[in-house]
Amino acid sequence: MSQPRTIGGLVGVPLAPFLHFGLVHAFSNTLPMPVLGGLLLASNGSRFWHVTIAGILDGGLLTWAFARAA
Repeated sequence: MSQPRTIGGLVGVPLAPFLHFGLVHAFSNTLPMPVLGGLLLASNGSRFWHVTIAGILDGGLLTWAFARAA
């Protein structure tokens, strides 16, 4: 199991934004995605991918930096 704030823990960076604490938390974070993603796709398709990838990496790096080790 990889630990935050270690080199080995960097493996989990792209997966961290997909971790959720329960079903309600997952739904509250997932429901806005089609709306906001649709607006981005309607304005500019390449912008959608840039924002999505940046959000995943930023969220993962922040989780890695601030999470406590189990």
